[in-house]
Amino acid sequence: MFRNVFKVIKIYFHISKINLIILLLFSVMLSILPIYSLTVTEEIGNNISKSTDFSKIIWLLIFQAILYISIQILSLINSIIENNLDYKFTYHFELKLINKVGKIKTSTLDNSTIYNDILQVSQIIPLMGTRLLIDIIELFKGILSITGLIVILKNLHWSIVTLLVIISVINFLMSRLYNKEELAILNKTSEIKRKKDTIWDLLKNRESVVQIKMFQVGDYLINKWSKYYWKAVNPERRLNNKREFLVQILMIGTQILQLVILIIFIISNWPNIPIGTFMLLIQAISQFQGFSHQIVGSLTNLHQTIIYLPLYFNILNKEEEESTGTKKINFDKLEHSIRVKDLSFRYSNSESYSLKHVNLEILKGEKVAVVGFNGSGKTTLIKCLIGLYDNYDGSIYYDSREIQEYNQDTIRKQIGWLAQDFIEYPYSLEENIYLGDMGKRDPDLTYSLERSLVNEFAKKLPLKLKTVLDPSFEEGIDLSGGQWQKVALARLYYRDSNLMVMDEPTSAIDPISENKIYKNLFKEDKDKTIIILTHRLNVCTLVDKVIVMKDGKITDIGSHKELIKSSSYYNKLYMSQTQDGYLKL
Repeated sequence: MFRNVFKVIKIYFHISKINLIILLLFSVMLSILPIYSLTVTEEIGNNISKSTDFSKIIWLLIFQAILYISIQILSLINSIIENNLDYKFTYHFELKLINKVGKIKTSTLDNSTIYNDILQVSQIIPLMGTRLLIDIIELFKGILSITGLIVILKNLHWSIVTLLVIISVINFLMSRLYNKEELAILNKTSEIKRKKDTIWDLLKNRESVVQIKMFQVGDYLINKWSKYYWKAVNPERRLNNKREFLVQILMIGTQILQLVILIIFIISNWPNIPIGTFMLLIQAISQFQGFSHQIVGSLTNLHQTIIYLPLYFNILNKEEEESTGTKKINFDKLEHSIRVKDLSFRYSNSESYSLKHVNLEILKGEKVAVVGFNGSGKTTLIKCLIGLYDNYDGSIYYDSREIQEYNQDTIRKQIGWLAQDFIEYPYSLEENIYLGDMGKRDPDLTYSLERSLVNEFAKKLPLKLKTVLDPSFEEGIDLSGGQWQKVALARLYYRDSNLMVMDEPTSAIDPISENKIYKNLFKEDKDKTIIILTHRLNVCTLVDKVIVMKDGKITDIGSHKELIKSSSYYNKLYMSQTQDGYLKL
């Protein structure tokens, strides 16, 4: 456990060694000065009681004021350094996490447990900024300060120190008990909280709110959210109420012990009670309690953070996709074909196979449609085919070599992938298209705009290509689903890859625009290989090859004309739609 803390401290020093050293020095000074101030208070009180020269008392008061001002200045500088470091450290940990998530294997990210872990870690990263460092420093300061107080108080009466230590130990044990219960509740309610937050996001999201209104499911979702809310909150509420009760009992006990300490001091020094020492004792008891609470609070916060540190470093240690390496071969372009041999695939959280002994070959320049009902394995097949999944049985060849022999980055550079759930970036129209290939940055978007039909609505936008595609921003606008799909197609054209893979590329586009888009698409260079996953079977009449899938298997492969005659399953799929893509009624 503490090994992970040392890892984090090492990272702190790597980011800002000088500021950390300054913080540690200030911590020592801020621990010593308040204790030293107590001895000055004692001296002032004793001098007043003895009615000595008032000039000495005045100089002591001035010195006390200087000490106080010094503490305040040091605290201010300390806070400024902590604040600046907090931004640096939080940025570093968040950057490391998002970089790592981008490199973790896609099949690993599909695991719900890993996804939950990433969400939990992202929530505790703010605690890994200066919060963890401050807690460590506060713990160090508290221990140092209490040590100084013990040195001072042991000279008054041994029982005083004993009673104060008893108070601190009881406080620590109660806090430890609370931490254990809190951790158990966190583990038990994390999934419930995620469900609650998901509904909360739906109820706030602009697009989902419109649909919630139309379907009149607001009350249902609010009731569901309320159920999850109280299911998550009630254990915490009960624990906090229990904690408050115990805290009040402890405070009452502490007051009684303080009274006992003062009585012991008075009895042991009667009738010659030094006023300054009595003042010191009252302040020392108060400070002792404050520092003991500081230590307990720091230990509590450290415990809450430390338990998640292994989770953070476990994520950083997750297996990454292979992108570089001396043994990897650079992939320039497809020369002959993509061949799949006896491919089977099973998701890590499933016992059944999504793909079962798939065999196929796609020649360079072929235009291919992959069809089948939902859940037939189309998307899973394509994710294996383009290298997103590599934990499969069987082999995938790009020309004569298995895909895993190639440098993954060079493979992806040659692939244009239009996912069904493509990203709608809240940026300008032109930047949305440029994100198809950031290494290219060709300012001329004419080709992409025309082929995707984006030019038809882009010229009507208030700021043309500079228009931000998000109405929540100033001068931003909202696009329809079909318009967004055209933007995603423009992004694909801008990438200008030799292998174009599309999952339902025209599902939200009207039939007239769809026909234009497919005509443009199949005018592409003969060397370009195009794979389309679709439920709109009208496109099958335009492609060279149709791959028919059912229950994770390929049932038929052939041209549209061949399959209409030879495959009753394909014939049923196709004939359920008219030639223009509309359903028969």
